[in-house]
Amino acid sequence: MKFSEMTYTRPDIDAILAQCRQFAQRAAQAASGEELVQLYYDQSAAMGAFSTAANLASIHYTCDTRDPYWQAEQDFFDQNSPAVSSAQVEIYRAILA
Repeated sequence: MKFSEMTYTRPDIDAILAQCRQFAQRAAQAASGEELVQLYYDQSAAMGAFSTAANLASIHYTCDTRDPYWQAEQDFFDQNSPAVSSAQVEIYRAILA
């Protein structure tokens, strides 16, 4: 797939954070290592969509920093990425516990 063919959609941060809480809860309640492994793969796929969107926004913004749309998208990720990263850490802590 070419970069020009990749579609960008702004992620729903509230939905992502809620999903992260669910992953952490599932990890805390997992009855086996196999469940934890599957949970890890599930959360990795879910976070992949967020990461892809963040990278697309960053690349578009870097190509033309004067474009107000991509500047707003970059600002969105600058403001929200720390909360998503923190939520991801909570998932990892639950898995390790």
